Amino acid sequence: MCFHSVPLSAIAEINSEIKSLVAIALQSKMEHFKMALNDNGVSNACIDAILQSVATFEDLLGQTFDLFKNVKAAEKCLTSDPNYVKPERVALGSGEFQYVSVIETLKRISADPSFKKLRKHATVTSAGEEESIDFCLSDLDDGRRLRNGSYFIKNPDAFR
Repeated sequence: MCFHSVPLSAIAEINSEIKSLVAIALQSKMEHFKMALNDNGVSNACIDAILQSVATFEDLLGQTFDLFKNVKAAEKCLTSDPNYVKPERVALGSGEFQYVSVIETLKRISADPSFKKLRKHATVTSAGEEESIDFCLSDLDDGRRLRNGSYFIKNPDAFR
């Protein structure tokens, strides 16, 4: 399984490396932070309380990294998203490939509340005034590929 054409096994391995680097960086920052608090006369009890709240953040960060700790966990995380479009296996010659419906993907993106909110809060500036508008997407690109691409010139109805 892939996410944006990157195998989940690679994502899990990269995630593991980044988690380790972040842990090392956080530990170093925590030691410097503790020294700075000590140098500024903050009591040990207060320092312990501050470090405990930071440890809670560290735990939360670790839990976030754990969502992608291995292929199975990453797959579970990605496929549990309500906007996930399951790839279909399609036979092609002697092999097969996975196809994700562009139409279904666009339907789910456009139905997502955050996308609708983005549309509602678009603004344009005219004569120095900001005005809220509701816009709609009319193209997936700026149109250059559609107008100038050799495939689309030979097949003008291909994208309709």
